[in-house]
Amino acid sequence: MKHRYVLLLALLTATFSAAGQNWRPFRPNGDVHAFTLNRTGTVTDSVLTLRLDSAGVRGTDSVYFFNRIMRPVKSTSTGARWRKSRNNQFGARLRYEAAPRVYWLEWAAEASEPARSIPLPVFGKAGTTFTGSSGTSATVVSRTVREFNGQSDSVATLRVGTETYELSKRYGLLAGPQTSKTGLTLARLPTMAGLS
Repeated sequence: MKHRYVLLLALLTATFSAAGQNWRPFRPNGDVHAFTLNRTGTVTDSVLTLRLDSAGVRGTDSVYFFNRIMRPVKSTSTGARWRKSRNNQFGARLRYEAAPRVYWLEWAAEASEPARSIPLPVFGKAGTTFTGSSGTSATVVSRTVREFNGQSDSVATLRVGTETYELSKRYGLLAGPQTSKTGLTLARLPTMAGLS
C-alpha cells in the first residue's frame, strides 16, 4: 500500500515540475513581463511591459495575442497625438508551431513597417539552425545554466539575423531583440498581474 502512495506522489511532483519548465517565451496565465530598454549599450529608464491578452488556434498552431500599446503619431495634422498600435514591442502575437516545435514572434504590418516573423527554436540543440517556411532562419548559439533566485535554470541563446534572443526554460524571454544599437532585457522575473 505504501508503494502506491509513493508512486502517486512521484507522479504528482513530476507533473507540477514539468508544467513550470516548458520553454515558453511568455506565460499565458496573466503574468506581466517587464523589460528595460537599452540604447547603444546603455540602460535607459524606460520599462516596457507585456502580457498575453488572449489565446486561440490557427490550424494546428496555438496562437497567443499580446496586449496592444499606444504609440506617438508621427504626423500631428489630425490633432491626434497617440494611436493604438497593432503591435507590442514583441509583435502582435506569439505562435507555437507543434510539428517542428518552434515559437514564432509575429508582427502585423502597420504605418510604414512591413509584417515579419521571427522563429524561436528553443528546443533545438546548440549549433543547429532552423529555417522557417518564410525563409527566416534562427541558430541556437548556446545552451548554458544560470541561477535565478537561488535556482538553476537552462538558458538558450538564439541568433536571428543580427538580433540575439535569450530564453530561460522557467521564465521565458530574458533578452531580445538585442542588436548593436537597441535591445530589451528582463527587468525582473515575471509576476502575476497586480502582484508587482
